[in-house]
Amino acid sequence: MSARHSSLATSPYCLIVDDEPALRQVLVHLMRSDGFTCLEAVDGEEALAALERHDVTLVLSDIRMPKLDGHGLLAEIRRRWPDTAVVVITAVADVEVAVSALATGAMDYLTKPFHLEEVRARVVQALEKRRLVLEHRG
Repeated sequence: MSARHSSLATSPYCLIVDDEPALRQVLVHLMRSDGFTCLEAVDGEEALAALERHDVTLVLSDIRMPKLDGHGLLAEIRRRWPDTAVVVITAVADVEVAVSALATGAMDYLTKPFHLEEVRARVVQALEKRRLVLEHRG
């Protein structure tokens, strides 16, 4: 088996949760190009179902969604999958929303509209924080 083939088998899962299909597509394209296997969900309930089926490394989640919103999803991820890195996305340039998400356990946040390089930088930081936490626990 070639090294490339084996790395494909272990590419980490990224779950993108947003009720806007166009935004999900942009993020899926970006994260795939960075080596992730992408899963998509339109709301927190769909996201939880995906998390139950896959070992997800990273979640990029909108805050404002129907059914289960980003805050509810984040709280549930922290409770059930504490090692999953979460970056929240908010359309509102609202510092309180972001601070509240960070207090609940998000690794970072992005505000819409965002630049792809900013998404990459935040993802790298979130995964590094996750790695350090896991290493420290080890």
